[in-house]
Amino acid sequence: MAVAAIVAVLMLAAFAKMAMQDMARTTAKAATGGPTLSTIDSALVAFVMQNRRLPCPADGTIATGAANAGVEQRNAITGACIPANQSNGIAPWVTLGLPESAALDSYGNRVTYRVHPGLTASFANVPVPGPYNAMDMTNCSAGNVTAQVAAQVNTLATTYSQCTTVLPCTSCSAGCSGLCSGIDNVLLNNGLPVTDGSGNWLNQPSALTPTGAAYVLIAHGQNAAGAYTTLGALSPGSGVVGTSEALNSNGVALMTGSVVNLSYRDAPHNDTQTAQHFDDVTLHPKILDVLTRANLKPRK
Repeated sequence: MAVAAIVAVLMLAAFAKMAMQDMARTTAKAATGGPTLSTIDSALVAFVMQNRRLPCPADGTIATGAANAGVEQRNAITGACIPANQSNGIAPWVTLGLPESAALDSYGNRVTYRVHPGLTASFANVPVPGPYNAMDMTNCSAGNVTAQVAAQVNTLATTYSQCTTVLPCTSCSAGCSGLCSGIDNVLLNNGLPVTDGSGNWLNQPSALTPTGAAYVLIAHGQNAAGAYTTLGALSPGSGVVGTSEALNSNGVALMTGSVVNLSYRDAPHNDTQTAQHFDDVTLHPKILDVLTRANLKPRK
């Protein structure tokens, strides 16, 4: 009996060690989502510095090696992303000058990418006060403007509108800096909404000082719910797909505005097989943060 008890104890200890090692591997893999997203984030900022706009997503349904895999899908005439709802959007590694491996999470699935539509616009040949570059706010001033001037300010758009005393501004350019000068008014209702899964805002486009996210990057974690594989297939996920994870999935149309129930999620990690399950890793910088890092922020 004593020998059997000793063997049983040793077996339990071995199983416990294996379970701890498996947990450590799972935790390590989840943590590597952060460095992956940071690499893409840095490449996006570098793209903004060079092009003064953000790229559109690549098409996640295109398999690795096929034509246009990893290339942004954008209408060069209008600056609009294709499709407009970005429901199959992934990080455009080719457009960003990255190897495909840099756009995959630690489980080998593609990183999802959503961008505010107006921030992909850039037109060189437009009337004065062109050119129009959606991610260039160097002719803006910090803060708000007066009510009279605010009425002249329009939200960022994917089409150019000449800036005069009659027509609204769509960007801050030298020719209309007197009308379109308050960065808060330019950012108002722009950017993507992100909450923490408990109804608290992390990025709120309609706030008094707008904090909408320029883009959202999502690594879908171990259960891979809503991720595109390198074959261009949409993963249904394994086990329970949490309520917040479902909102981060591909196949869901782009979410804008300031409605909590229609926002991207950056919730606490939760391994329980319940509606609270969440193993996504997300990154969602404010528009102004991206402008600052790209040296295109408003003037003082």
